Amino acid sequence: MFKYLASAICAVLLIPAPVEAAPKLASHSAVYKLTLAETRDRSVIYDLVGQMAVSTDINCGGLVFEQRLIMEFTDESGNSFVNDFQISTWEALDGLRYRFSHVDRIDNEVVKRMSGKASVRERAGGKAVFKEPDEKTVHLAPGILFPTAHLIAILEAAMEGELLHSTMIFDETSETPVMEAASIIGKPQDQGKMFKSEVVNDMRIWPVDVAFFDVDKLDGLPDYQVSFQLYENGVAGNMLMNFGEFSVRAELIELRPGNVDHCAEN
Repeated sequence: MFKYLASAICAVLLIPAPVEAAPKLASHSAVYKLTLAETRDRSVIYDLVGQMAVSTDINCGGLVFEQRLIMEFTDESGNSFVNDFQISTWEALDGLRYRFSHVDRIDNEVVKRMSGKASVRERAGGKAVFKEPDEKTVHLAPGILFPTAHLIAILEAAMEGELLHSTMIFDETSETPVMEAASIIGKPQDQGKMFKSEVVNDMRIWPVDVAFFDVDKLDGLPDYQVSFQLYENGVAGNMLMNFGEFSVRAELIELRPGNVDHCAEN
């Protein structure tokens, strides 16, 4: 972090630090081209191509997130299969309520469904209630963040010049389903040759690396890592997703503005 000269410490402490406005997320839709970036020795994947489409719709105090991830995997023998993964979530912008629904298909056959809801109280814990694949209730400790709240927390840290951010997050896809998310935030970058769109024009952008850890594992290794370009309105640029045995590169190829939050106008 920043180091000040001893002679200036008193002056710095006496001058209120400037407070930036809270991050304002943008409704948008984006499309990413997926390619295989790297494989490790134990990986059976020879090639991977695909596409990811995402949309966020902010309206009346909530954020609707839709994602469809289609990837065709090919192994060393030339055999291939298509994985079609769809996610639909809603999260209250105050970070206290969350609903989720997932469908996972392989070669057009549904292999898993997941749905449920979760809620927390300010400075207190909460619970997650799963309907699929099995009915269960999981208690959540105080301080756990849902996905949008986590994104906002990273943006707030970036705007305040922080280089590191760590927190516990709710991840319904994890067996726990709580993970530790540790972020490294780089210095703001000039857009330069970055993606051009009215959605992100004149926006600051930070390089961010997030490692996700299973809280029940003791080896200290992340389950997966995501490196991406984060615009100050919450839009994600190019990404690199590291799943251990292989890494996937996601190149932003299309970005459009989403719906206007009419509730905010009233």
